[in-house]
Amino acid sequence: MNLSQLLSRFVRGMGDFVVFVGDTLRAFRRLWFRRGLLWTHGEAIGVSSTGIISLAAIFFGAAMGYEFWQGFHWFGMEE
Repeated sequence: MNLSQLLSRFVRGMGDFVVFVGDTLRAFRRLWFRRGLLWTHGEAIGVSSTGIISLAAIFFGAAMGYEFWQGFHWFGMEE
């Protein structure tokens, strides 16, 4: 890949990023008028999923505890 192709890809990527940022800022402007819907969806996504998140955290903690125990056991530092 030569320098002109790299420069072309970089400029195209920066253009895509600028378009992305512009779309995001326009979406934030519209979001203010629909903030009630945002809070409703935030509650449905966040608060209503507390049970499954807690269950996943318990299993993740158990797996991490087992991994740490194995590492400590390797060096004889279980206690």
